[in-house]
Amino acid sequence: MPLQNVCVFVGVQGRYELKEMVLALQSTVRVQMQAAFDNNLNFKLEAYVVPTITSVTPDTHIGAEAWSHLKDLPLADPTFATPSSVDLLLGADVLTGLFQEGFIQGSPEQLCALNTRLGWVVFGPVISSAHSTLHTSLTAKCVNKQRLDTLIRSFWELEEPILSSEVQVDDCETIFNDTVTRTSDGRYQVQILFRPDAPALGESHHSALRQFLQLERRLMNDPCLREQYIAFMRECITLDHMEVSKQAFTNKENGYFIPHHAVTTKFRVVFNASAKTSSGTSLNDTQFSGPQLHANIVDILHRFRKCKVAITTDIQKMFRQILVDRRHRKW
Repeated sequence: MPLQNVCVFVGVQGRYELKEMVLALQSTVRVQMQAAFDNNLNFKLEAYVVPTITSVTPDTHIGAEAWSHLKDLPLADPTFATPSSVDLLLGADVLTGLFQEGFIQGSPEQLCALNTRLGWVVFGPVISSAHSTLHTSLTAKCVNKQRLDTLIRSFWELEEPILSSEVQVDDCETIFNDTVTRTSDGRYQVQILFRPDAPALGESHHSALRQFLQLERRLMNDPCLREQYIAFMRECITLDHMEVSKQAFTNKENGYFIPHHAVTTKFRVVFNASAKTSSGTSLNDTQFSGPQLHANIVDILHRFRKCKVAITTDIQKMFRQILVDRRHRKW
């Protein structure tokens, strides 16, 4: 924040003094305060520097007749009835140490007063003028109405469900229904949901090979990770989830080589079908995304409240249980 705006934030309002102010590099100030009615109250605090804290408080002038029952009280801010800016906002961590015994309450339409070590603080509803029945409240309002509207609009936009394309969902279902088959042992076999308008894939062998060589050097320097990686690949072969072919593609652009790497937080091998080919298109770019499969978080929370015990399960290697049609395996 520009230093010339600091004085806008830290001013003197009410019957207390700012004894010392030191500018900090992190847009904060260190303030030493002393109460006008209590010489023993002297404390330091650190405050954030912001362009504006709240709107002008109160928003209109308050007539003296609206708070005559508070006459002669040593107020922390004797000019509270005059609209002015808020210069310093104290947090609850400071406020709790300022309360003292004493509370004055007027009629339901009058101000109340609370005794603090800084003086009496007034709050509550008031009549805005002697010739008006319009009521206002001695509270701070939002700094910027337009900013508040923007924040609320953004909140609701985030909460709104993302609208999926009904056309894409219908296309996905049509392709699935037309191509899904069952093998003799009962396993499902499907084709890749290619978009008819998908951009063409480019050459992917070079980048996938380069990443594999980087992975190989990493595994050579980490024997434990290397053994885990080898065990994973051998398991895929044993379970018939992967085929090893010595025949290279005759046309390396007619297919897709998927780079893979290890995640070590909880070991797993990640296949990156979002890796771009020489044309700037990835395998994922050529497919329909399909409908949203994640359960609605509200529905999940409601289910957790229905019963005393919640149970979660996982299907082991779920996606690898589904076979890809042999005609699409080169992708």
